[in-house]
Amino acid sequence: MKVEEMHYFGIPIEIRNFYRDVFEVYEMRERLGEEKGIKFYVYTSDHNPPHVHAIYDKYEISISLLDFKVLAGNIPNKNKNIAIKWVKENKDKLLNCWNNKTIVSSTNLTKSMLDSKEPVEI
Repeated sequence: MKVEEMHYFGIPIEIRNFYRDVFEVYEMRERLGEEKGIKFYVYTSDHNPPHVHAIYDKYEISISLLDFKVLAGNIPNKNKNIAIKWVKENKDKLLNCWNNKTIVSSTNLTKSMLDSKEPVEI
């Protein structure tokens, strides 16, 4: 399945784009490594269980950091095996990144009058 067509755990890309555009909800991703053309990322807005995204060419999979099973997506078998092996070898680093991910955001929806430097008329 192509990355741009991928449904993230049943959420169509159109819905994700709607939330991003309307609510200015963005996810940040941290690239944690690369192995034989496979890039590994953790996204700040991701859900449990802890997992890492492995992207190769136009393919993507999510790999659990708890049991190393593929949670979603599709990637050629050879690359899947390489990705799972890399995740197993880097489990501690990846779990540390997962546990320390943060979201920093400031939009009109997250601001309050207390954030204003200008006097506010009530």
